[in-house]
Amino acid sequence: MIKLNRTNTLQFFNLLKETENVLIFSHVNPDGDAVGSSLALVAAFKSININTKVVLPNRAPENLRWLPNFECIVEGLSKSNVKALIETSDLVICVDFNQSSRVEKYAALLDECTKPIVLIDHHQNPKLNATISFTDTSVSSTCELVHLILKQNPDIIFNENYATCIYVGIITDTGVFSYSSSHAELFQTVIELINLGIKKDYITQQIYNTQSENRLRFLGYTLNERMIVMPELNTAYIFLTLEDQKKFNYQPGDAENFVNYPLTIKDIRFTALFQERENDVKISFRSEGQFKVNQFAEKYFNGGGHVNAAGGKSHISITETLENFIKHTKEHAHEI
Repeated sequence: MIKLNRTNTLQFFNLLKETENVLIFSHVNPDGDAVGSSLALVAAFKSININTKVVLPNRAPENLRWLPNFECIVEGLSKSNVKALIETSDLVICVDFNQSSRVEKYAALLDECTKPIVLIDHHQNPKLNATISFTDTSVSSTCELVHLILKQNPDIIFNENYATCIYVGIITDTGVFSYSSSHAELFQTVIELINLGIKKDYITQQIYNTQSENRLRFLGYTLNERMIVMPELNTAYIFLTLEDQKKFNYQPGDAENFVNYPLTIKDIRFTALFQERENDVKISFRSEGQFKVNQFAEKYFNGGGHVNAAGGKSHISITETLENFIKHTKEHAHEI
């Protein structure tokens, strides 16, 4: 059973009583849980007359831009503009990340922030210096944790807009309940969201069935030309060069979920996706079973995350990065 720290909860709600303006941060390359948890807080705070802005380091994917209150999000602002937003806020809330490096160019602003900071997150090894921290790795998503916290506050009025955002974070972080969703409390939360009026089938359609033709062709190309299977290691990986991405007019979020496709191959238990960027290589890891990809990511690729889903980054060429990946995977072959 998921248990909230009652002292933290009361402190948070007391802070809200003294707050008029909240600034929410979420991580670079925001996903459904990042955007969903941010906008769920926006919807909840509207009911208690708190003004809210959400800061994202870069652009949110197209399939999330329909969410209620999306106009409260600002994307890719200059550091000076974000600093001004912090100065005019009474409270800062960080959702779906637990290290300031995950907001990249805004990291120093969070590290130096003198306003109260509330952290709400479900990843391991929190390193953010927060006034109040809600961290629980047993929940499916940050959105689930947000709901478990906020429903303890009798002053907040929940509506369909709020519930829609929570549901988006849950289904995107669990692959529509195919992983990270083994506890009964999650399904109790879903029942509560349905009772608030969410249009479950419409939400699924908006998230998963509104992709562009370019993205679908990009997926086909990726699986045919850029997927490498190493059956002797029970491992497969995908790599995407800058040229590949330009060829298919890559947009933020277009490679979302690509890392999961190789896991559908029989006996493949470890997968990775490597995306070349201008200054680094972005990496996603997935596993099935006992192989802890968060430890693998932290040890070799400046990353971390969950036991079976993690991310990392490399600052050498994509060719050298892949060589290192293969080398380290062989070193851990007995675990995969």
